[in-house]
Amino acid sequence: MKNIILPFIILFILFSCKNENQEKEDSLGTIISGQATSEFVNKPIYLIYILNDSVITKIDTVSSNKKFEFSIIETEYPLKAFITNDLTNYAPKVNELNQLSILIYFQFGSPSVPLQFGNPKDIKLFLLEKGTINVNIQDSIYNSTISNSKLNDDINELKTVLEEIMDKSNKLNSLNMFEIKDNKLLDSLMAISTQISLDKSELLNEFILNKKNSYSSAYAFNIKPFIQKEDLEIFNQINPEIRNSKLAQAGRTKLQRFVNTANVSDSIENFTLPNKNDQKISLNSIKSKYILIDFWASWCAPCRKENAGISKYYSDFSKDDFQIIGVSVDKNKDKWLEAIKNDNIQWISLIDSQLLLNDKLGVASYPTNFLIDSNYKIIDKNLNSEKLKERLIELLE
Repeated sequence: MKNIILPFIILFILFSCKNENQEKEDSLGTIISGQATSEFVNKPIYLIYILNDSVITKIDTVSSNKKFEFSIIETEYPLKAFITNDLTNYAPKVNELNQLSILIYFQFGSPSVPLQFGNPKDIKLFLLEKGTINVNIQDSIYNSTISNSKLNDDINELKTVLEEIMDKSNKLNSLNMFEIKDNKLLDSLMAISTQISLDKSELLNEFILNKKNSYSSAYAFNIKPFIQKEDLEIFNQINPEIRNSKLAQAGRTKLQRFVNTANVSDSIENFTLPNKNDQKISLNSIKSKYILIDFWASWCAPCRKENAGISKYYSDFSKDDFQIIGVSVDKNKDKWLEAIKNDNIQWISLIDSQLLLNDKLGVASYPTNFLIDSNYKIIDKNLNSEKLKERLIELLE
């Protein structure tokens, strides 16, 4: 009888220990167990993660046996996180949260350490989930391997899916579009960029549908280059808990902008934004037969191309007939002011750095413009510089 009971007692003890260990691990949150190479010994390693739109930074020093560790206890998972040894701020006029959001896009398609404003930034993106996550630093932090984490296995699979298309994208983005003066070449490059975005979107759609019960699907939706009508259905196929999570907030915002997009025959309500002198300018204060509300940014090459095109004929129209309200979504005011000067912009220039008007009108890509009449009703939208001129001549005949 003792021989029969003994195995059950052992199983009970083992099962109890396992449950206790699991409960302990869950209560502890996340442990990052790191292994580095000899070049990192006695040097700091930083864990940076984003919680409730705040940036949290923790530090550990790599020990003589090449190990480092972080312990995190948070109430919300998963969280976007980075491992790095470089806290240098290469863009002091851009807030840290926006910098990290931009760096997320450089984590795919590059075989070497990505550049931030021309400076190598050795940084590795991953997602924090409960439990122990192993990080093994190899030739660089960027090429570290993340293991013992199903969620990060999925993210690594996404990286593999996007590798080829992101390689094409990164090569195109390495070109300085602002220095290209040949309009035919610029148009050709823009067409290539559009096709890359379409191909990337298709790859992401397939991944999302295959991983709809993984938080990686929310992450994949967040990095879609643009939103189309079919994306509403794709997003709704993601597990409800996941699509309503904090991680999926960026995707929900994109969809909301798409749903809110102002269309022809809609009226635009009065708004007020600051100009370059911080004076508040309202839409209703501008009187003209036709007004173009143009959303753009200093970093947007197609926007700058359209600025140059419109500048050639803008002065041909009287202010009573036509005016432009340029609405910049720049976060960096100095870059905005520099672009206004370099593009010789003569029209009204306002800034919407908090994206309040941008989101109200559902603007999801740049450039986006709305041509309105004197009653502030939209009569056309998304006209390039040539089509805009033709439309104005037709309206003012």
